[in-house]
Amino acid sequence: MVFDKKKRQLFLTEDNFITFADHYREYIDYWANNVGGSCDNLEEKKKLAMSTHAEYSYNLFSLLLTPGYEILDLRLIFEDVIIAYEKYTIALRAAEKDNDWAPFYFTAIDEYERCLQLIGLYYLLHRRDLLPRIAAMQDKIYHEQTEQLDTLYEDFLSFELTDRYDVDQWFFDNPYRPLIFSKYRDTKEESIQDIQEYLKLWYPAFESAPWYDLHKMENGGYFGYWAIEAAAYVYLLDLDDSEITHMIYPKDLVKFAREFVPCEKDISNPSTKTLKCEAGQICLKTGEWYSPANNMEKRHFKQGDVMPESKDNPWGLTIWYLTE
Repeated sequence: MVFDKKKRQLFLTEDNFITFADHYREYIDYWANNVGGSCDNLEEKKKLAMSTHAEYSYNLFSLLLTPGYEILDLRLIFEDVIIAYEKYTIALRAAEKDNDWAPFYFTAIDEYERCLQLIGLYYLLHRRDLLPRIAAMQDKIYHEQTEQLDTLYEDFLSFELTDRYDVDQWFFDNPYRPLIFSKYRDTKEESIQDIQEYLKLWYPAFESAPWYDLHKMENGGYFGYWAIEAAAYVYLLDLDDSEITHMIYPKDLVKFAREFVPCEKDISNPSTKTLKCEAGQICLKTGEWYSPANNMEKRHFKQGDVMPESKDNPWGLTIWYLTE
C-alpha cells in the first residue's frame, strides 16, 4: 500500500521494481568490470561494455524516480549516471580513434531524447555544476558542421551556458516542435499550451525506441516514461503547470526545482570547489590546466579533450586543475 501511494507512475508494481532494480544493479556492476562482444578488438569490446553500463545506469536512475524515490537522494545519484556516460564517451573515442565522437547520435530519436533528459535533470535537480560535462561530451562532433546544429539542444543549454549557437533547425519535428516554440511565445499561456501539446505527442513519437511499451511486457524491464525536458522548460520559463496531469510529466521534480535553495557549500555551487579533472576524464572547459603530477606546469586543453596522465610521478594519480 505504501509503495502504491508513493509511486509516480501507475504501471510499476512493487514486485517488478524490486526485481528490475536488482537486475539493473547486477548489470551495472558486471559491465563496469567486464568487456563484451564477439569481436577480437579489445577497444571495441570496451566500447560495447561502457555503452551498456551507461544505459543501465540511466535505467536504474529512472527506475528509482518512478516509484517515488527521494529527490534529494536522486540529485546525488545523478552524478553516477554522468560518470557512466563519460566513461562510455572515452571508450567510444578510443575504439573509433577519433576524439570528436559523442555518446548520443542526434539522428536516432531515442538517443537524442536521452541527451535532452540528462540536460533537463541538470536543471531540475539543481546540478548545474555538472552541465558543462554534457557539453564536453557532446559538442565537438556536432559543432564541426553547421548542418549538424540543433535549435533545441542549443537553446536548452543556453539557459545556463554562454556562447551557444543561435540556429533555426532541428533534427525531429515530431514531437519537439511545440517544445521549441514554447520558449518564443509572447505569453506564458501560449507557452504552457505548447507544453501540453508536446506531452500529447511525446510517447507515440518513440514507437521505434527500445523502451517503447515495456510496461506491457512482464519481464520487459520497465523503468518509467518521463518527458523530463518538458518539466525543465516549465521550470526554466516559470510556467503555471497546475493544469498538467499527464502521467509522463514529473511534476514532483518541478516542485522540487522551485523550492530547493542550495546552501553556500552545496555540491552544486561551483564557487566551493576548483574545477578539476583526473587523467582519462574529459576536459570540461577550454583553458590552461596544471597538475602537481606535472610539476605544476600549465598545459592548454580544449573542452572535450581527454586529459593525459603523467606516468611514474610521485603523486600517483594525475589530477588537473583549471587556472582561473
